[in-house]
Amino acid sequence: MKQLIAYSLIMILSITVSAITLPNGESINDELIKETRFFPSERFLSVRLLMNIQLKNNVSVAVTTPSGELRVTSIFWHDNGMISRCELAAPQKIKTPSGKLYVTSIFWHDNGTISRCELAAPQQVKTPSGKLLLIGVFWNARGMIKKCQLAKPQEIDTPSGSLTVNDQYYSIFWYDNGMIKKCELIEPQRVKTPSGSLILRNYISWHNNGVMNSCWLAEPQRVKTPSGSLILKHALSWYRNSVISGCCLSQKTVIKGKTFNEGSYVGMNKNAQFIGAVNYNYETERYEPINKK
Repeated sequence: MKQLIAYSLIMILSITVSAITLPNGESINDELIKETRFFPSERFLSVRLLMNIQLKNNVSVAVTTPSGELRVTSIFWHDNGMISRCELAAPQKIKTPSGKLYVTSIFWHDNGTISRCELAAPQQVKTPSGKLLLIGVFWNARGMIKKCQLAKPQEIDTPSGSLTVNDQYYSIFWYDNGMIKKCELIEPQRVKTPSGSLILRNYISWHNNGVMNSCWLAEPQRVKTPSGSLILKHALSWYRNSVISGCCLSQKTVIKGKTFNEGSYVGMNKNAQFIGAVNYNYETERYEPINKK
Protein backbone atom coordinates (compact mmCIF):
# COMPACT_ATOMS: atom_id res chain seq x y z
CA MET A 1 0.00 0.00 0.00
CA LYS A 2 2.83 2.40 0.94
CA GLN A 3 4.49 1.67 -2.38
CA LEU A 4 1.22 2.39 -4.25
CA ILE A 5 0.77 5.71 -2.43
CA ALA A 6 4.39 6.70 -3.12
CA TYR A 7 3.98 5.78 -6.79
CA SER A 8 0.77 7.84 -6.99
CA LEU A 9 2.51 10.86 -5.44
CA ILE A 10 5.34 10.57 -7.94
CA MET A 11 2.81 10.46 -10.81
CA ILE A 12 0.98 13.55 -9.45
CA LEU A 13 4.23 15.44 -9.06
CA SER A 14 5.27 14.44 -12.57
CA ILE A 15 2.03 15.79 -13.99
CA THR A 16 2.30 18.96 -11.93
CA VAL A 17 5.84 19.86 -13.01
CA SER A 18 5.53 18.59 -16.61
CA ALA A 19 6.58 21.37 -18.93
CA ILE A 20 7.74 21.99 -22.46
CA THR A 21 11.22 23.45 -22.93
CA LEU A 22 11.59 26.43 -25.27
CA PRO A 23 14.52 26.86 -27.67
CA ASN A 24 16.06 29.48 -25.32
CA GLY A 25 16.02 27.06 -22.37
CA GLU A 26 12.99 28.52 -20.60
CA SER A 27 9.95 26.32 -20.01
CA ILE A 28 6.14 26.57 -19.94
CA ASN A 29 3.88 24.36 -17.83
CA ASP A 30 1.92 21.94 -20.02
CA GLU A 31 -1.30 22.81 -18.19
CA LEU A 32 -1.16 26.34 -19.61
CA ILE A 33 -0.78 25.25 -23.23
CA LYS A 34 -3.73 24.90 -25.61
CA GLU A 35 -1.78 23.78 -28.70
CA THR A 36 1.81 22.97 -29.61
CA ARG A 37 3.09 22.61 -33.17
CA PHE A 38 6.48 21.49 -34.46
CA PHE A 39 8.22 21.98 -37.77
CA PRO A 40 7.63 19.08 -40.23
CA SER A 41 9.74 16.10 -39.12
CA GLU A 42 11.04 15.44 -42.64
CA ARG A 43 12.96 18.74 -42.46
CA PHE A 44 14.68 17.89 -39.17
CA LEU A 45 15.07 14.12 -38.78
CA SER A 46 17.06 14.08 -35.53
CA VAL A 47 15.15 16.63 -33.43
CA ARG A 48 11.65 18.08 -32.99
CA LEU A 49 11.84 21.84 -33.37
CA LEU A 50 9.10 24.02 -31.92
CA MET A 51 7.18 26.13 -34.42
CA ASN A 52 4.33 27.53 -32.32
CA ILE A 53 2.79 27.44 -28.83
CA GLN A 54 -0.74 28.75 -28.26
CA LEU A 55 -1.74 29.24 -24.63
CA LYS A 56 -5.20 28.60 -23.23
CA ASN A 57 -7.76 31.41 -23.06
CA ASN A 58 -7.02 34.08 -20.44
CA VAL A 59 -3.57 32.59 -19.85
CA SER A 60 -0.25 34.37 -20.42
CA VAL A 61 3.38 33.78 -19.51
CA ALA A 62 6.49 35.93 -19.39
CA VAL A 63 9.16 34.88 -21.90
CA THR A 64 12.51 36.30 -22.92
CA THR A 65 12.43 37.70 -26.46
CA PRO A 66 14.87 39.68 -28.62
CA SER A 67 12.99 42.75 -27.33
CA GLY A 68 13.29 41.78 -23.66
CA GLU A 69 10.91 39.97 -21.33
CA LEU A 70 7.32 40.16 -22.56
CA ARG A 71 4.05 38.64 -21.33
CA VAL A 72 2.55 36.71 -24.23
CA THR A 73 -0.37 34.49 -25.21
CA SER A 74 1.27 32.79 -28.21
CA ILE A 75 4.80 32.35 -29.55
CA PHE A 76 6.21 31.37 -32.95
CA TRP A 77 9.80 30.42 -33.85
CA HIS A 78 12.04 30.42 -36.90
CA ASP A 79 13.61 27.05 -37.69
CA ASN A 80 16.93 28.33 -36.27
CA GLY A 81 15.32 28.59 -32.82
CA MET A 82 14.93 32.39 -32.81
CA ILE A 83 11.50 33.73 -31.89
CA SER A 84 9.72 34.91 -35.03
CA ARG A 85 6.51 36.31 -33.55
CA CYS A 86 4.48 36.71 -30.38
CA GLU A 87 1.04 37.97 -29.44
CA LEU A 88 1.09 40.10 -26.31
CA ALA A 89 -1.30 39.60 -23.39
CA ALA A 90 -1.76 43.40 -23.23
CA PRO A 91 -0.30 46.35 -25.13
CA GLN A 92 3.29 46.96 -24.11
CA LYS A 93 5.78 49.71 -24.89
CA ILE A 94 8.86 48.34 -26.63
CA LYS A 95 11.95 49.78 -28.25
CA THR A 96 11.90 49.61 -32.06
CA PRO A 97 14.16 51.00 -34.81
CA SER A 98 11.63 53.87 -35.02
CA GLY A 99 11.53 54.61 -31.29
CA LYS A 100 9.40 53.30 -28.43
CA LEU A 101 5.94 52.14 -29.54
CA TYR A 102 2.91 50.58 -27.85
CA VAL A 103 2.28 47.28 -29.63
CA THR A 104 -0.04 44.26 -29.51
CA SER A 105 2.09 41.86 -31.57
CA ILE A 106 5.73 41.73 -32.64
CA PHE A 107 7.57 39.91 -35.41
CA TRP A 108 11.35 39.39 -35.64
CA HIS A 109 13.78 38.48 -38.42
CA ASP A 110 15.75 35.27 -37.86
CA ASN A 111 18.71 37.41 -36.71
CA GLY A 112 16.66 38.83 -33.83
CA THR A 113 15.97 42.29 -35.24
CA ILE A 114 12.35 43.50 -35.30
CA SER A 115 10.61 42.96 -38.63
CA ARG A 116 7.05 44.09 -37.88
CA CYS A 117 4.78 45.54 -35.20
CA GLU A 118 1.02 45.89 -34.96
CA LEU A 119 0.38 49.05 -32.95
CA ALA A 120 -2.10 49.14 -30.08
CA ALA A 121 -3.49 52.48 -31.30
CA PRO A 122 -2.59 55.04 -33.98
CA GLN A 123 0.82 56.53 -33.20
CA GLN A 124 3.06 59.15 -34.80
CA VAL A 125 6.09 57.34 -36.24
CA LYS A 126 9.14 58.81 -37.96
CA THR A 127 9.44 57.44 -41.51
CA PRO A 128 11.62 58.29 -44.54
CA SER A 129 8.65 60.40 -45.70
CA GLY A 130 8.34 62.29 -42.40
CA LYS A 131 6.21 61.67 -39.31
CA LEU A 132 3.04 59.72 -40.13
CA LEU A 133 0.13 58.41 -38.06
CA LEU A 134 0.45 54.61 -38.32
CA ILE A 135 -1.12 51.39 -37.05
CA GLY A 136 1.40 48.96 -38.56
CA VAL A 137 5.12 49.05 -39.44
CA PHE A 138 7.57 46.74 -41.27
CA TRP A 139 11.37 47.04 -41.03
CA ASN A 140 14.15 45.32 -42.97
CA ALA A 141 16.91 43.37 -41.20
CA ARG A 142 18.99 46.58 -40.94
CA GLY A 143 16.24 48.48 -39.11
CA MET A 144 15.05 50.61 -42.02
CA ILE A 145 11.27 50.99 -42.48
CA LYS A 146 10.25 49.20 -45.67
CA LYS A 147 6.46 49.62 -45.52
CA CYS A 148 3.69 50.84 -43.25
CA GLN A 149 -0.06 51.00 -42.79
CA LEU A 150 -1.56 54.44 -42.25
CA ALA A 151 -4.12 55.04 -39.52
CA LYS A 152 -5.98 57.39 -41.86
CA PRO A 153 -5.46 58.88 -45.35
CA GLN A 154 -2.53 61.29 -45.20
CA GLU A 155 -0.61 63.65 -47.43
CA ILE A 156 3.02 62.73 -48.05
CA ASP A 157 5.90 64.24 -50.02
CA THR A 158 7.08 62.18 -53.00
CA PRO A 159 9.45 62.76 -55.94
CA SER A 160 6.27 63.60 -57.90
CA GLY A 161 4.97 66.15 -55.39
CA SER A 162 2.57 66.03 -52.46
CA LEU A 163 0.09 63.12 -52.72
CA THR A 164 -2.82 61.96 -50.54
CA VAL A 165 -2.29 58.28 -49.75
CA ASN A 166 -4.86 55.60 -48.91
CA ASP A 167 -4.99 53.95 -45.49
CA GLN A 168 -6.00 50.50 -46.78
CA TYR A 169 -3.54 47.68 -46.08
CA TYR A 170 0.16 48.55 -46.41
CA SER A 171 0.02 51.56 -48.68
CA ILE A 172 3.54 53.06 -48.58
CA PHE A 173 6.78 51.21 -49.42
CA TRP A 174 10.40 52.42 -49.33
CA TYR A 175 13.76 51.29 -50.72
CA ASP A 176 16.66 50.60 -48.37
CA ASN A 177 18.09 54.03 -49.23
CA GLY A 178 14.92 55.70 -47.87
CA MET A 179 13.57 56.65 -51.29
CA ILE A 180 9.85 55.98 -51.62
CA LYS A 181 9.17 52.90 -53.74
CA LYS A 182 5.39 52.76 -54.02
CA CYS A 183 2.20 54.28 -52.60
CA GLU A 184 -1.53 53.94 -53.15
CA LEU A 185 -3.63 57.02 -53.86
CA ILE A 186 -6.93 57.42 -52.02
CA GLU A 187 -8.60 58.95 -55.09
CA PRO A 188 -7.67 60.11 -58.61
CA GLN A 189 -5.12 62.90 -58.48
CA ARG A 190 -3.24 64.98 -61.03
CA VAL A 191 0.40 63.99 -60.73
CA LYS A 192 3.63 65.14 -62.38
CA THR A 193 5.13 62.27 -64.41
CA PRO A 194 8.10 62.00 -66.82
CA SER A 195 5.50 62.36 -69.63
CA GLY A 196 3.77 65.42 -68.17
CA SER A 197 0.91 66.06 -65.75
CA LEU A 198 -1.56 63.13 -65.77
CA ILE A 199 -4.61 62.07 -63.71
CA LEU A 200 -3.67 58.87 -61.89
CA ARG A 201 -5.31 56.41 -59.51
CA ASN A 202 -4.35 53.38 -57.43
CA TYR A 203 -0.65 52.64 -57.08
CA ILE A 204 2.31 54.74 -58.21
CA SER A 205 5.86 53.39 -58.07
CA TRP A 206 9.28 54.98 -58.45
CA HIS A 207 12.78 53.75 -59.28
CA ASN A 208 15.30 54.14 -56.45
CA ASN A 209 16.66 57.27 -58.17
CA GLY A 210 13.29 59.01 -57.79
CA VAL A 211 12.15 58.68 -61.41
CA MET A 212 8.59 57.36 -61.72
CA ASN A 213 8.58 53.67 -62.57
CA SER A 214 4.89 52.94 -63.17
CA CYS A 215 1.39 54.26 -62.63
CA TRP A 216 -2.25 53.62 -63.51
CA LEU A 217 -4.13 56.18 -65.55
CA ALA A 218 -7.49 57.17 -64.04
CA GLU A 219 -9.00 57.63 -67.51
CA PRO A 220 -7.88 57.59 -71.16
CA GLN A 221 -5.46 60.48 -71.73
CA ARG A 222 -3.30 61.84 -74.52
CA VAL A 223 0.37 61.36 -73.71
CA LYS A 224 3.48 62.51 -75.55
CA THR A 225 5.71 59.53 -76.33
CA PRO A 226 8.85 58.97 -78.45
CA SER A 227 6.47 57.49 -81.04
CA GLY A 228 4.16 60.50 -81.14
CA SER A 229 1.14 61.70 -79.19
CA LEU A 230 -0.92 58.65 -78.19
CA ILE A 231 -4.20 58.18 -76.32
CA LEU A 232 -3.39 55.75 -73.52
CA LYS A 233 -5.21 53.98 -70.68
CA HIS A 234 -4.44 51.72 -67.74
CA ALA A 235 -0.75 51.04 -67.02
CA LEU A 236 2.10 53.33 -68.01
CA SER A 237 5.79 52.69 -67.22
CA TRP A 238 9.19 54.36 -67.62
CA TYR A 239 12.86 53.41 -67.50
CA ARG A 240 15.20 55.01 -64.96
CA ASN A 241 16.14 57.57 -67.64
CA SER A 242 12.47 58.71 -67.93
CA VAL A 243 11.87 57.08 -71.35
CA ILE A 244 8.53 55.24 -71.62
CA SER A 245 9.07 51.47 -71.43
CA GLY A 246 5.48 50.31 -71.89
CA CYS A 247 1.95 51.69 -72.32
CA CYS A 248 -1.57 50.56 -73.16
CA LEU A 249 -3.39 51.98 -76.20
CA SER A 250 -6.90 53.30 -75.61
CA GLN A 251 -7.94 52.97 -79.26
CA LYS A 252 -6.88 51.36 -82.51
CA THR A 253 -3.64 53.13 -83.43
CA VAL A 254 -1.12 53.11 -86.28
CA ILE A 255 2.51 53.40 -85.12
CA LYS A 256 5.45 53.25 -87.51
CA GLY A 257 3.15 51.91 -90.24
CA LYS A 258 1.79 49.06 -88.10
CA THR A 259 -1.78 48.87 -86.70
CA PHE A 260 -2.34 48.00 -83.06
CA ASN A 261 -5.78 47.27 -81.58
CA GLU A 262 -7.30 48.94 -78.55
CA GLY A 263 -5.85 47.47 -75.37
CA SER A 264 -2.54 46.54 -77.01
CA TYR A 265 0.59 47.16 -74.96
CA VAL A 266 3.46 48.71 -76.89
CA GLY A 267 6.90 49.78 -75.77
CA MET A 268 10.19 51.52 -76.45
CA ASN A 269 13.78 50.65 -75.58
CA LYS A 270 15.96 52.79 -73.33
CA ASN A 271 17.08 54.80 -76.37
CA ALA A 272 13.43 55.75 -77.05
CA GLN A 273 13.21 53.53 -80.15
CA PHE A 274 9.82 51.88 -80.75
CA ILE A 275 9.96 48.09 -80.31
CA GLY A 276 6.33 47.19 -81.05
CA ALA A 277 3.99 45.01 -79.02
CA VAL A 278 5.20 44.06 -75.54
CA ASN A 279 4.22 41.90 -72.57
CA TYR A 280 5.06 42.59 -68.96
CA ASN A 281 7.45 40.06 -67.44
CA TYR A 282 6.69 39.84 -63.71
CA GLU A 283 9.98 38.05 -62.99
CA THR A 284 12.18 40.73 -64.54
CA GLU A 285 9.64 43.49 -63.78
CA ARG A 286 9.97 44.98 -67.24
CA TYR A 287 8.22 45.07 -70.60
CA GLU A 288 9.65 42.75 -73.27
CA PRO A 289 8.94 42.45 -77.02
CA ILE A 290 6.37 39.74 -77.72
CA ASN A 291 8.33 38.47 -80.72
CA LYS A 292 11.68 38.46 -78.91
CA LYS A 293 13.64 35.29 -79.78
